[in-house]
Amino acid sequence: VGDLVNEANHTIEIAHGTGWPWLTKNYAYTLTVNDGEYAFSDFDSTDTVMKIIGVRVTYTDGTYTPLDLISVDEANWLYTVPTSTGTPEKFAVEGTNLYLYPSPDAAYVTRIRAVRTEPELSAASDTPLLPVAFHGAIVAASCMLYYETLQDITRAEAFSQRLDGWLGRMQTYARQAVPVPRVRVR
Repeated sequence: VGDLVNEANHTIEIAHGTGWPWLTKNYAYTLTVNDGEYAFSDFDSTDTVMKIIGVRVTYTDGTYTPLDLISVDEANWLYTVPTSTGTPEKFAVEGTNLYLYPSPDAAYVTRIRAVRTEPELSAASDTPLLPVAFHGAIVAASCMLYYETLQDITRAEAFSQRLDGWLGRMQTYARQAVPVPRVRVR
């Protein structure tokens, strides 16, 4: 049963394209001088980061600059010298690594906005990050997966429709805000 519940929890977790709000977290992280590569696990060893949404560099005067997301190939083309340093302007993500371009020339403080994965539930007292109001979605997804393993298509489809209803309510709850303009803010 525990495996079905965890699989159901992860099925719900990936059902939102940009990440459910309750799985989104901000990490404050101080960059290392001349180091432009960071593993997701560097930000917080207790969370498993699924993807990076945004990165911003904060300056000592309180201003900050959001970095632009680019591909690793584009970064290699724009920053031909891998040892170039300066104030990071762009970031790239490949696998579970974050790359900053150019590499930081100082120990800048960053705010990294990321989507975490749901932790595995193993004890009766464990609680998913999913809000309590939506725990019925885990039940529906678990039943759907269970009936799929039994090849009971009728019941699996019925629970799939219940899960779709839950996901619709969750989508309404998770409406995304208007994106912030990518300019330097004071």
